[in-house]
Amino acid sequence: METVSDSRASVRAYLEAEDIAQRAGQSLSSLHMLLAFFTFPNRAQALLIERGMDEDRLLEHVRVLEEEPKRMVSRIRERAR
Repeated sequence: METVSDSRASVRAYLEAEDIAQRAGQSLSSLHMLLAFFTFPNRAQALLIERGMDEDRLLEHVRVLEEEPKRMVSRIRERAR
């Protein structure tokens, strides 16, 4: 599987996550970031799949979007870089 370079992937995932959240009428959260990793080939997607995770499984486990710490998305972006 050809993947997007790590730095481009982190930027693309963030933009995809923003789009997913906006289309759902929700504030950007770590769930949107995880879902974004399934929108294009990347190392995070490969790791999630290796661990038995996919979009449907993520959504099954999320019943209510609870508030998370305000810096959660920023921390994810920092670690992705």
